[in-house]
Amino acid sequence: MKRAIVLQVRTSEDRETHETLAWVSVGCIPARMQDGRLYYPKTSDTLITTCAGETRSPDKFKKFKSLKVGSVVDLQMALNEFTNKSFVNDIIVRVDSKYVDEELYGKNNEK
Repeated sequence: MKRAIVLQVRTSEDRETHETLAWVSVGCIPARMQDGRLYYPKTSDTLITTCAGETRSPDKFKKFKSLKVGSVVDLQMALNEFTNKSFVNDIIVRVDSKYVDEELYGKNNEK
């Protein structure tokens, strides 16, 4: 498992299938090793983006869409046997974000 912070949650539509997709971008944070030191992920492994389709995986879609920016999550990784690449199998919320949209993005009428 990897611990991460949710950076972005957005939806889009697939051009070919017209399925609604929920995209989640997370930033991995350092992990504590057994000897107490911190392991910092490589720069190329820090940002992870994953998606879930509304019709292909409706449970993941609802879960991903309900995530809030700033939440601390655990990523359950799995391995694609054909390509030998890891992918996000599930996202488990550990600490929900304490921020509201106005605090993160500002008010619409601010100048």
